[in-house]
Amino acid sequence: MRKNNKLRSGLLTAIMLLLCLSACNVRRPGMVLSNSQMADVLYDYHMAKSMIRENGVGNDEMKQAYMEFVYQKHNITEEVFDSSLAWYSRNPDAMMSVYDQIFKRMDKVNTDIKDRIAERDNQMTASISGDSVNLWTEPPMQRMSGRPFENLLSFKLTADNYYEYDDTLHWSMNYHFMNGAPDASRPTVMMLQIWYDRDSMISTQRTVLQDGMQTLTLQNDSLGVIKTVQGFVYYPRQEDSTRFLLLDNISLIRRHPARTEAEDSIRDTRPLTRPVRVSR
Repeated sequence: MRKNNKLRSGLLTAIMLLLCLSACNVRRPGMVLSNSQMADVLYDYHMAKSMIRENGVGNDEMKQAYMEFVYQKHNITEEVFDSSLAWYSRNPDAMMSVYDQIFKRMDKVNTDIKDRIAERDNQMTASISGDSVNLWTEPPMQRMSGRPFENLLSFKLTADNYYEYDDTLHWSMNYHFMNGAPDASRPTVMMLQIWYDRDSMISTQRTVLQDGMQTLTLQNDSLGVIKTVQGFVYYPRQEDSTRFLLLDNISLIRRHPARTEAEDSIRDTRPLTRPVRVSR
C-alpha cells in the first residue's frame, strides 16, 4: 500500500509538472511562422527597407514590389506575414528572440553593410557621462502606416560603460493618430527591454489606442552587465487605409539615480564616435 501511495504521489507530481510546463508555453497558431522563419523573413524585410531608403523609393507600388519579392523568396503570403507579425508583437519575448537572431546575422555581413545597419538600427555610440542623457539618435519624428516597411519602428542599442546600478530608462513619444482613432481590435503595441550578459532580461509593454504622450520606463536590475537596450512600436494595418500614425518628440532618456531635477543636464550623443560593439 505504501508503495502504491508513493507511485500515486510520483505520478501526481509528474502530471502537475507537465501541466505547469504546458501552461508556461505560449501557444502558436498554425499560420504563424516559427522563430527561425520569422527571423529570415524580417532580415530580408529590413534589408529591403534599407534599400528603399537608400534609393529614395517613394512610390507605394515600388515599395509593394520590394515586399512581394520577400514574400516570394520565402514562399509565404502577405496574410501569413501580417498574422505572424501581429502574433509576435503580442509576445515580446518571442519577438526579441527573433531579433536576437537577426542582429547576430547582421554582425556577420561586411563592414560597409554593418555601418549602414548600425546607423539604421540606432546602435548606441560611446556616450558621455551625465546625470541624464538622451540616447535617441534617430529623427525625433516618425510616420507609420499599416503598409509594408512603414508599420514597424524598432531599435537596438549596444550598452556602453556609463550605465550604473539603478539607472532608469524612459522611452517617450507623442502619438498622433491621423484620420481617426485606431481600430480597437488592431491596437498599436509599444515595448522596451533590457538584455543582460547572461541572457536574462526585463521588459515592459503597453497597447496604445489614443493620442498623447506615452512613456515606457525600466529600471536597471542586478541581473548582470547590460548587453543591449531594444524595443519596438508596431502599428498594424487598419481597416481604413487612409489612417496613419505620426510620432514626435521621441526620446530615450537614461537617468542616473540620486539626482535632483536641478542637477540634471540632458545631453545629445550625436557628435560622438563610432558605435561601440559588444561581442555576443
